[in-house]
Amino acid sequence: MQRYDFNPTYQSFCRKKIFPPSLPHCSDSPLPTALHPPPPNPVQQQFLSPIAFFFLSLQIEVTCHRCRNTMCGTPLQRPPSHPDNNIHMQGPRTDDTQKLFNSIAPTYDSLNHWLSLGIDRTWRRRSLRHIVDKSRPQQILDIACGTGDYSLTIARHSHPDTRVQGIDLTEAMLQVMRSKVAAAGLSHRITAEQGNCEALPYPADSFDRATIAFGIRNFEHREQALREILRVLRPGGRLAILELSVPANPLLRSCYNLYFTRLLPFIGGLVSGQRAAYRYLPASVLRFPGKKEWMDTMRRCGYRNVSHRAYTLGICRLYIGEKQQ
Repeated sequence: MQRYDFNPTYQSFCRKKIFPPSLPHCSDSPLPTALHPPPPNPVQQQFLSPIAFFFLSLQIEVTCHRCRNTMCGTPLQRPPSHPDNNIHMQGPRTDDTQKLFNSIAPTYDSLNHWLSLGIDRTWRRRSLRHIVDKSRPQQILDIACGTGDYSLTIARHSHPDTRVQGIDLTEAMLQVMRSKVAAAGLSHRITAEQGNCEALPYPADSFDRATIAFGIRNFEHREQALREILRVLRPGGRLAILELSVPANPLLRSCYNLYFTRLLPFIGGLVSGQRAAYRYLPASVLRFPGKKEWMDTMRRCGYRNVSHRAYTLGICRLYIGEKQQ
């Protein structure tokens, strides 16, 4: 595939509209510099109207020079020894993530359900068959538990003696979670504490299952987090990761990009008053590794029997890995 550089006019438009400065993408990378198919000629670029660019952008593939992730999910080929090969295994800085989710905690639940048309609840329920064993009590760790939706779903569909431990970086999200757990009458089964999943405050071999729902892309050091989760899992224990992804179908991907990178930031910002946060959310999904690469990462971190399932035509993916017995 050929790669083309934007001219300065096109770069400035891209900086403003696609990757605004507030986004925590690679801090030392140049501006996005690749188009596919080829961009308009220089004369057209100088006079390209926002409306024309809007329709053209449905076919744009934006690539960061450093992390090499693209909107269409096609990675740039590099030699194995290239120093940037693992840069996209890093997420935003922990402090930035904490501030961002503190700012949107009050409206996080309602906006998530509304913007996903309620499908996020279906994804959580479908993943339970790989997490919950109703025949026996379990110790389950819900990492990046946020406002507690996943923890509550797990507790309601598991053995009555199952205990769920939630952990999250953001105290504002945990305050919402504790209120919801108390209202549901499940405080004796669900607990929550603030902490960093890259240094979990639990002994080794503590949990039968660990889950991360729509949070792994926000971890600063993802491989460190995977190894730390493996440490606290019991032999034969299982990690289940739910994460958003870019659909493979070209037509669906165009519609997805339109909604995810245009409408969602606008609506989310309008309702929450935190437009930068809802620009970051789609950008973080677009930067997350593809399914094959992520599964290879899980294997490299020590997980066995790594598998994958796609939900809703690939908009959401479930990754499963087990600790060796």
